[in-house]
Amino acid sequence: MRHSKLLWGLAFLNAVLVMVLMWKVGGENTALAQVRGRSDIIIIPTDMPGVTNGVMFMLDTQNGILGAVYCDPSQKALNVTQPIDVGRLFAGPGAVGR
Repeated sequence: MRHSKLLWGLAFLNAVLVMVLMWKVGGENTALAQVRGRSDIIIIPTDMPGVTNGVMFMLDTQNGILGAVYCDPSQKALNVTQPIDVGRLFAGPGAVGR
């Protein structure tokens, strides 16, 4: 009986020591958020001359970037345009093309 109590006491002590070790090794569980929040993306589907399946314009509202995506069925490809900085477009006269 005495050995049984000693064995259970040692098992409990080992469990406590393992928990303390895990707590010390694991450190703090801090959640690191992104510096900036997620952007809202506005998608505008439209038809354009010369494009058979239409175009989707995508505007990233936080970063001020405008892009377009269209499908080319003859080449079986999804084409993406170069992104445009909308802030430069509205910066003033002559801002585009600098």
